[in-house]
Amino acid sequence: MRISSRLAAKSRRRKQARPATKARNMSCRTATSCSSSLIPDGFELPFAQFATSKLIFYIMPMGMPEIRFRFSPEKARTALHWMLTQQSPLDLHTLLKACYFADKYHLNRHLRPIFGARYKAMNYGPVPLEIYELAKSEPLIIAELQDRIVPWELEGYRLKLKGNAAPNMDILSRSDILALEEGFSLSRSMNFTDRTAATHGRDWERANFGMMDYADMLDNGPDQSAKVRELRETARYAVL
Repeated sequence: MRISSRLAAKSRRRKQARPATKARNMSCRTATSCSSSLIPDGFELPFAQFATSKLIFYIMPMGMPEIRFRFSPEKARTALHWMLTQQSPLDLHTLLKACYFADKYHLNRHLRPIFGARYKAMNYGPVPLEIYELAKSEPLIIAELQDRIVPWELEGYRLKLKGNAAPNMDILSRSDILALEEGFSLSRSMNFTDRTAATHGRDWERANFGMMDYADMLDNGPDQSAKVRELRETARYAVL
């Protein structure tokens, strides 16, 4: 009887220690303040919020699809090649931030990026990972190119054009080219410090040195939530 009583008491203590509710299939992001601006744009109910003494936790269903596009190595190669025909050598910071500016420009106007790269928030701004690997001529990404050739060589942190071949601009749409021109012009007009500051926006901050979300790259506007929903539904099937 004594053993049974002790087991029953232990069971009651375990039940009391459990939270009243369980968040199943949920993920959370934390913030140091409870400002509603910290809630990712485009997220609507169901969206739970609870607080501790110092932190606010925003919880959303895990089933919400991630915005991921299929990377286009051919477009990325053409973009890097074209920029190097405009100026060579060029440092990686200028090139990679030009790709970011171009992707963001095109995303906000046509609801798709040019390249479909995965962006990581790094100390000196967003880095399109696949394009960075391509710039470095990493074998795995080079293998995705039809002819497995890149018309540049990396010297330290700069790319230098080699050969006289012209970039295959036919692979880019007119809107791609316009966005690339805008992105490259903007990136090239800045010094390293200003360029870094210009890329430390809301999308970069929310990533917290992790992978950036295309939803956060969208400009604020009355149709932002609808755009986010459309991206979550269609991005994985988009052909860039």
